[in-house]
Amino acid sequence: MARSELGDRRFMGPRECEECGGTGYQGRVAIHEVLVPNDEFRAAVMDRAPTDELRTIARSMPGFLTMMEDGVLKAAQGITSLEEIIEHAPRDINARSLEDIERVTTDRRS
Repeated sequence: MARSELGDRRFMGPRECEECGGTGYQGRVAIHEVLVPNDEFRAAVMDRAPTDELRTIARSMPGFLTMMEDGVLKAAQGITSLEEIIEHAPRDINARSLEDIERVTTDRRS
């Protein structure tokens, strides 16, 4: 994901305090990648489709976000920092723009 795909949004960073022991973080927040396979996905798995094809199918499924995308969304919401996501989330070279990620999550709630 390129910085340009994040728009002009400002992201929060960690702020040190006594409660967090000077790290800027306290506790843990999970980032998720949950896939509920549909018939198309199952058929592709059974046909031993390449990983990039499986990921393309997954991205077309309603509500699916990669771990990187879920992390970027949480960073945009101020739940964690973008630096933490960049450091710890698996790389996703085809991650969608923040606008597209937000659209997917809005569609998921509808």
